[in-house]
Amino acid sequence: MRNLDDQNTYATVDPRNLRGRILEMGKDCQNGYATGKSLAPLPGAGSIRQIVIAAMGGSAAGASLAAALATQTAAVPIILWKEYGLPAFAKGPETLVMALSNSGNTEEIASAFEQATQRGCAAVAITTGGRLAQMARAAGAGLITYEWAFPISSVPWTACAVLGALVALGVLPEMAPDVSETEAVLAAMNDKLRPESPAMHNGAKRMAGQFMDRLPVMYGAGIFAPVAKLWKAQMHERAKSLAASEEMPDLNHNAVESYDHPQAVWQKSIVIALRGAADHPRVARRYEATTTLMLEAGLNQDSARAQGHSPMAQMFSLVLYGEWVTYYTAIIAGTDPLQEHAVTRMKEILAS
Repeated sequence: MRNLDDQNTYATVDPRNLRGRILEMGKDCQNGYATGKSLAPLPGAGSIRQIVIAAMGGSAAGASLAAALATQTAAVPIILWKEYGLPAFAKGPETLVMALSNSGNTEEIASAFEQATQRGCAAVAITTGGRLAQMARAAGAGLITYEWAFPISSVPWTACAVLGALVALGVLPEMAPDVSETEAVLAAMNDKLRPESPAMHNGAKRMAGQFMDRLPVMYGAGIFAPVAKLWKAQMHERAKSLAASEEMPDLNHNAVESYDHPQAVWQKSIVIALRGAADHPRVARRYEATTTLMLEAGLNQDSARAQGHSPMAQMFSLVLYGEWVTYYTAIIAGTDPLQEHAVTRMKEILAS
């Protein structure tokens, strides 16, 4: 088990400096938003009445964050699509298809983009290049390109690029003030959560310690539901550890039944509630009731509170907190958080 207050630990376990990337998250949000907002008008696009965001993996995590925020103000439905092709309703210039792939070679997303152009949809590709960029250029579609060494850390940039593009297309109102607040909130949090901050004053380090030899189960509601899923995914990718997530208030209609007869797995688990002022008042009350049930059952639990005023700042404050918690969990275990052996092997098998 590594000592998180020993600064020599980080150069050994994280030689490619993911910690430096996490410290840049506020700037990534600002840069992603500015890049997305620079999107030119889409030729032939009609009045957008529905939006499909096609993405997988880390790109889907960014898309889900953007969709959760966008649905609060957008006057059109937005769905996240994680399949081949497109849903049957997606056709014509009044449907906007946004295709996200870090590599540009994700086969499911290439399939979705191909159908979008065949069906005459308005289309935008967000990628570092690859086949997706080639298809977008050939079709005269919208194209946002970027460079990113580690897809695992591109989620905030991608999410804000989607939001900026939706502002540019007139789907969302201006969000620049929220982006500025988000950058300021994340900078203040990083002062307390960075590796140089000792565990005594660093909540992310202490929470990572609680995750050792336990199954973390993240709870989130509303705009925090996709954040809970992101924490789970980051535990998988960074710490190479099992994790789970549940969505409030739906979990009150099923998951709470598992508290009555906790098996040995519950004793080796911990529930983390991701909460903030953006929660619906009834959801806040449900958290109180759920906490009571967990206390009565003797379950391990903790929480993380969102910072900031705007929904965007609150969402990304919990994203950042999760970045540090999952990063420190990997460091404690001595696991390089940027290694992806299984994902790489999976791609090799599919390619053969």
